[in-house]
Amino acid sequence: MLPDNVVTWERYQSLLDQAKESILLVVWYVFKDDPYIRTVQNLLCQAIARGVKVTVIYTKNIVQELEMVLDSEQEGTTYTKEFISAITQAGGETHDFGNPTRGTHRKALVVDKTYTIIGSRNINKYYYESLADNPTAHLEIDLLIEDAKASSTIYDRLIRSKSCHVKISPTLEFVQNVPRPKFLLPRRNLIETKYTQIIHAAKHSIIIVNNSSLYRHTVKRALVNALRRGLHVTIYANTPKQVGDLAQATMLFFVYLLNFSCFKLYVNTSDHLLHRKYAIFDNTTVCIGSFNFDDWSYAKNAEDLVVVTDPDLAASFQDETELTRTKYFEQTEKPDHLSWWERWELTLIRGAVATTSLIGW
Repeated sequence: MLPDNVVTWERYQSLLDQAKESILLVVWYVFKDDPYIRTVQNLLCQAIARGVKVTVIYTKNIVQELEMVLDSEQEGTTYTKEFISAITQAGGETHDFGNPTRGTHRKALVVDKTYTIIGSRNINKYYYESLADNPTAHLEIDLLIEDAKASSTIYDRLIRSKSCHVKISPTLEFVQNVPRPKFLLPRRNLIETKYTQIIHAAKHSIIIVNNSSLYRHTVKRALVNALRRGLHVTIYANTPKQVGDLAQATMLFFVYLLNFSCFKLYVNTSDHLLHRKYAIFDNTTVCIGSFNFDDWSYAKNAEDLVVVTDPDLAASFQDETELTRTKYFEQTEKPDHLSWWERWELTLIRGAVATTSLIGW
């Protein structure tokens, strides 16, 4: 488990610096020029010079760049061309994720097919600077896998960039979803399906920590059914202010869930964006990857997820969750008053939940 931004950055550099045979880097957009991406660029070029095979999978999508400009994203995407050009000129392989959807949102590093870092961090100061030193640094967490069989399998699946669900061992699974072009018939999102299956199979507790909480009907129904079975469900979320106005509908869904005594909601009250994307089930199973519960991850982006069944790892994630909660989150109670518009929307949510449960949706 890699929760500390600075420590993770040091490990990241060390793996790049010590690579002997191969490096696979799968990145979301290469954000504007800053010391972190410059350092990665230099380390990759140095690795190429000493004979390491370097492969970078990235996205160059004009539509997505326009979306980021219109949304006034802080990072921008101005350095993608320069970064990829430098790696190509040094002799590395670069692959534009040419899927006609939004792009590859995956964030993964595989070194020598033995070490894998996978999780939520992009390469930029917001993801690796100290929370104490940078008031806008993000709350992040990654997973380091030190296993040749697992890393080799993940390397192979990432480089193919196709939807897959692979059981690497009895305790480790890798799931990847790559959306099909819109002119083809839609296909069920494999990661959404895996999450739904695990929620249905849970027996005691569910903890979800995610940047976005725009759950689709399958996940909503699974969560409601879990609460009806008496499971303890805890969700950590950003405020609508942090993730946009679309989150207001999610907050009303949370109001509905607050009717269950075994549901707890913790909302981020800090200036640090909750960018983590993981879940813990029954204090035993951890799901972690790039997947947000939002429309981009459901239908537009290529995403990845690692599922690990390991009580010790789950305990570490739970301890980190508790530590983060005491510092940055506050528990939300059921509101005493709702506007007429919110009451009407809440009635629709209740009706939708009842209907989808009735017809088995």
